[in-house]
Amino acid sequence: MKTLILGLGYVGFHLGVALSDGFEVLGYDVDPAKMAALSSPTSLFPDAQGKWKPNLIIPVTDLEKAAKESEFAFLALPTDFSPEKNAFDVEGPKEAIRLLSEANPDLVILIKSTVPVGFTKSFRLRNTVFFPEFLRESSAMEDIENPSRIIFGLPSLEDENMKVRLLSLVEGVPSWKGRPLLWMSSDEAESVKLFSNTYLAMRVAFFNELDTYAMAKGMDASRIIKGVGLDPRIGDFYNKPSFGYGGYCLPKDSKQMAASYDGVPETLISATVSANQTRAKAIVKAIIDRYEQEEAKTIGIYRLVMEKNSKNIRNSSLDALISLLKEKGYPLSLYEPLVHDAEYRGVRVEKDFTAFVSTSDLIIANRIDEKILPWKDKVFTRDPKKD
Repeated sequence: MKTLILGLGYVGFHLGVALSDGFEVLGYDVDPAKMAALSSPTSLFPDAQGKWKPNLIIPVTDLEKAAKESEFAFLALPTDFSPEKNAFDVEGPKEAIRLLSEANPDLVILIKSTVPVGFTKSFRLRNTVFFPEFLRESSAMEDIENPSRIIFGLPSLEDENMKVRLLSLVEGVPSWKGRPLLWMSSDEAESVKLFSNTYLAMRVAFFNELDTYAMAKGMDASRIIKGVGLDPRIGDFYNKPSFGYGGYCLPKDSKQMAASYDGVPETLISATVSANQTRAKAIVKAIIDRYEQEEAKTIGIYRLVMEKNSKNIRNSSLDALISLLKEKGYPLSLYEPLVHDAEYRGVRVEKDFTAFVSTSDLIIANRIDEKILPWKDKVFTRDPKKD
């Protein structure tokens, strides 16, 4: 049985690897480099390297032909948040659904892209299903093979034939068997995805505000967090202070969730979005206080990634700090091996790590790793691993 994946980024690529255990997987992306990489012995993403082999996902160029040959098609296309529209940009998925449904009306189209509530239903297509993903950075392969839950958002909950077809999909991936399976409307499934990520953003924002309070009062945030987290109703997870939440999903999904409340009373969702800005201002004030106390000259920014081993620098929480520090005229340099240009947001990129640490009087780091640890005395961070 053939399946087709449109979009071979973080979600689509890992999904394709997982599906290859039970299906012949066809893949398409508008990026020629990603298409070429399908024939490479090296995985596009490190956490899939152990399972990857060339042409595990078969590259296709004729989408109409691929759609006619496939039982299922997965859309894993980007849907960035547009400030102008105050909503996700969904033009890519819209065009893909039109193309696929015209090529093969019997094809089951599963939307993995994160979309606004009501998007799937707006097509009024009996074979279009919302199938949300819940992947963490740096553990996508583990998460997609061992999902915490499988959710299908259906056009009609009474469509037993569609349920049978989707169950055959689940049965085709050995590691998906026995996982919690929920049937719901497409609106409800879209809401699950947005509410899940907004809650995670809220949790990060909560512990960041706890940390801001601890900084202001001269207390050890890590001890407070440990005491709070030992309450089993709260738990010891997703509670490491940072410079803010960032990455692929949390910033855009929380903004879309807030926008979805148009006309509906709310306070908490909008507060979660604005909390990131508040946190950035608090962090910048602490950085400037230390800068002035130590009579530093240059502030070095160590890495843009949000977590260790991540290769994502998009929507980094450091972006807000860079903007605020630049506005105030502080001299900055950046060390980030994932940035290949000479500048990033108007900040000079230092390619040589030794030169970076030697010319930086104060270094700000969202996360501490082994490389920067020897210079921890001149590092400003809120990472609990700083010691």
